[in-house]
Amino acid sequence: MVLVLSPLILLSIFSSAGLALAPSVDRIFYTPIHGKTLFSVSAKSLRDFSSSNNLIDASVKDHGMKSSQCDGLTVSEDGILYMTMLQSNSVHSVNIDTLLKLDHSIEEVEKHEIVIAKDERLYWPDTFGWSSDSRGGLLVSSARLEKLFLGDWPKDRVNTALFRIPINVRSYQFALPPSVTEDKNDDSTAFVLSVLVIGFTVIWYCTRTEP
Repeated sequence: MVLVLSPLILLSIFSSAGLALAPSVDRIFYTPIHGKTLFSVSAKSLRDFSSSNNLIDASVKDHGMKSSQCDGLTVSEDGILYMTMLQSNSVHSVNIDTLLKLDHSIEEVEKHEIVIAKDERLYWPDTFGWSSDSRGGLLVSSARLEKLFLGDWPKDRVNTALFRIPINVRSYQFALPPSVTEDKNDDSTAFVLSVLVIGFTVIWYCTRTEP
């Protein structure tokens, strides 16, 4: 049995999809699944639970329009933002320093995007991961979610896949301060939990409604 869900209903439920921490500028980049605008918010303000909504609002930056909706974002240690582009079956990148200097009233993010990978088999590119084996590279999952929404999910067709993009960079985690990545007494569990807390805080902030 296949459950058919309206894409419009899903879009109303899942607002902010892509989410990525950029340690070099201490900001979290995010984008709504139903639009092309790229935003960022101060990670420092989200770590401080005493921050008011007004303070968080003031730290939000609108970086302009991308060439496509995104379902996944990630950042490399050298400050490059990677994006899964749903409309073009591709992965694009953009330099974070460029984003922070960009005046989207004059030009959009799209003009600064670089195509990292594009393939018709990369249907609905979704979540990123960083390979830790000897081959390295950027991992990206894909699934024919647009077909699932319409009830088209035959078992004799490849509906989900995992791709490896050979790029010579590492995860943003290697850009974190030495006290986080190298301290032998560091509690890695606490670090992971702190990242999750920030992530859920951003999701709450993006989906909240004003009274």
